[in-house]
Order: sequence, then C-alpha cells, then structure tokens
Amino acid sequence: KKHAPLLLQLITPVFRTHHKKFTPNGVKNIFILSTGRTGTTYLAELFGRQKGVRGVHEPKPSRILRMWSMAYFDGKVSSDFMQTVLFNKRRHLYSSVTDKTYVESNPFITGFTDVLQDVFDKPVVIHVVRDPRDYVKSSMNHGNSQGIKLLFNKFVPFWLPKSDKNDPIRYRAASFWKIVNQSLVDYGKRHPENYHLIK
Repeated sequence: KKHAPLLLQLITPVFRTHHKKFTPNGVKNIFILSTGRTGTTYLAELFGRQKGVRGVHEPKPSRILRMWSMAYFDGKVSSDFMQTVLFNKRRHLYSSVTDKTYVESNPFITGFTDVLQDVFDKPVVIHVVRDPRDYVKSSMNHGNSQGIKLLFNKFVPFWLPKSDKNDPIRYRAASFWKIVNQSLVDYGKRHPENYHLIK
C-alpha cells in the first residue's frame, strides 16, 4: 500500500485523522489551477477585489505541496494520504474564511485535484492553459535555468518530473506542462459540471 516518501513525511508532518469537508456557512470553493506562468497572481488579485470573495494566491504552505503533487503524479503517494495532507495544510487558513466565496489560485496544488472533492464542498476548478512553447520560454526567462531555481529543478526530489540527469531543464519543464495539464483535463472529464477550461 502506498503511503508517502519518507522525505516528504519528515518535512511535512501531518495528523492522520478522519475529517469532514470544509463547508462553513456554505462557502463556494473555487480553485484556479495551472502549471504556473499563467497569470495566477493577477487572477487571485482580481477575484479578491470582489465583494464577498476571499482570494488567495499560493497561500502558505504551498511550495512544499508542489513536491507532494509531483510525488503523487509519480505514483508514490496514495489519494488517502493526499487528502490528509491537503486538509492539514488548509484547516488553519480555511477557519479564517468569513466570505461567501473562497478562491485559491495556486499552481502548486495540481496534484491534489483528485482529492479536492473529498476536502472541499463542491469545488469548482478553473483550468488555465498556456501555450507550451510560451510556458517553457517564460519558465526559462524567469530563473528556472539559473541560480537557486536551477538548483531546485536539478536536485530537489519531486520538484520536476523524473528524468535523466543530463536532460536539459527546458525538457523537464515541458514534461511538467504535459503532466499537469493532462491531469487537469482528466479531472474535467470526470467532473464536467464543475470544471472550466481557459486557454
């Protein structure tokens, strides 16, 4: 039975407890998901300006959840464990939501899409897709091929898809684009009533 890689369990301790869905006062839950480099910051700000909307962009913790997402895509984590992680890492934030609508714009939680229905009540997914050629170019132009981002991309486990160590970063970025978008499209086929695709 799959549980989770020991590394992720050590750096992201969670309580393995049963829980109910986040449904305080009938809050509507909307998730804007993508590979990143798709205007997610702007979208969170735009929604957050609306009356009665709590709009957040990559709320903490989020970057560590990217590693969980990649481990899930790699088949290393069970959906039950992913459900527990998401509940643990959003319960404090969600307890402060007093608005009628919660909007989370976050490219780091795409691996949790399959368990959104188990943690949030009737979640709506807005899937934003950017042309892969533009996405890879933007990723390279914003530091993925240099500095600390390059170190993360090359050496941090579960940060990008597995590949040969000699594969160029742009190739791994393209693989990331394919994995994330295919996962979200598959989710949309299973839940067409609460899924919206924007190219």
